[in-house]
Amino acid sequence: MPSESRYNYDSMTQKMKKILFQVLKISFSFALVYWLIQKGHLDFKSLELLTQLYYLVPLLALTGLTFSLGAERWRRFLLSQDIPLTFRQTLKLSLIGNFFNYAMPGGVGGDIVKGYYITRVAPGAKMKAAITVLMDRLIGLFAMLVLALTMMIYRWDIVQSSLELKTILTLLIGIMGLFVVFWSVVFSRRVYSLDLIPRVLKKLPAASRLQLIYESFVNYRHKKLVFVSTFFLSLAAQIASVLFFVVAGYGLGFTEVPFSVYFFVIPIGFMIQAIPISPAGVGVGQAALLFLFNTTLGNESQVGPLTATAFQISGFMYGLIGAVFYLGISQKMKNSNTSTGHATEGQNS
Repeated sequence: MPSESRYNYDSMTQKMKKILFQVLKISFSFALVYWLIQKGHLDFKSLELLTQLYYLVPLLALTGLTFSLGAERWRRFLLSQDIPLTFRQTLKLSLIGNFFNYAMPGGVGGDIVKGYYITRVAPGAKMKAAITVLMDRLIGLFAMLVLALTMMIYRWDIVQSSLELKTILTLLIGIMGLFVVFWSVVFSRRVYSLDLIPRVLKKLPAASRLQLIYESFVNYRHKKLVFVSTFFLSLAAQIASVLFFVVAGYGLGFTEVPFSVYFFVIPIGFMIQAIPISPAGVGVGQAALLFLFNTTLGNESQVGPLTATAFQISGFMYGLIGAVFYLGISQKMKNSNTSTGHATEGQNS
């Protein structure tokens, strides 16, 4: 009994810590938004300009295109692991994941939900299914990095005039170096044949699980075409997202912002927003783009916080569609479990 009480106490303590952590994340998000409003950096009334059809329609279309390209990218990763989901199924799961990005604190809540559902679809390949979600996230981040670096080098005339931007460029080059090392480990036959990494993993805790994760990643060395195609899909999705900000910026009257600036500021903002410290990056995205645009333009501007808010609202609207799909899938699973339970009772009787 004492051991059971101790287990219940530890379990309750862990749950309380998780709840407290989530509350802190949500509070942080709201605090950032409140600070932006109080400082005059975020005026929600200005967003009414984007409700006009000639802005609203292309903005929603670009958001939908971004989700569609992302769903196709993930479908190709799944197919490469012999998990044959259709585009429609992956799009539904992607929208469900997007809903949970808003419903759960942090930017990875949707990935957890997607991973859960895909392991239900492929129970015999749980690790491979989970790795597809991680690879999907990594290739998306890699595309952001490539786009940001390319455009910062292209606009070196702007970057060289700012110590902050040069520091960011240096940091991005460092992250690119880490990616190069990671992709080399994943795709190099020579590195794999050395058997060095498995020997290192065997000395670590949870060695068998780490080995399985490593093998799941390394399996992609036979899928280089998948990597290339998903990279270009990611790049196309990033460009569609950036164009959303361009259209929103013009619709809000920020016509002085150079077109090229959006193409390195927005990907950097997305990378910062991806840090799981607030629901769907709300607050963090606005603050990051406020700093990046102001630093790049050399003056105070609301273009960052306003366009970030417009993007999040548009994403949330698609998230509501995901919520409907989630309710439908949950009901089907419930009915399936009920039917299984009844069948089991009939067999027992």
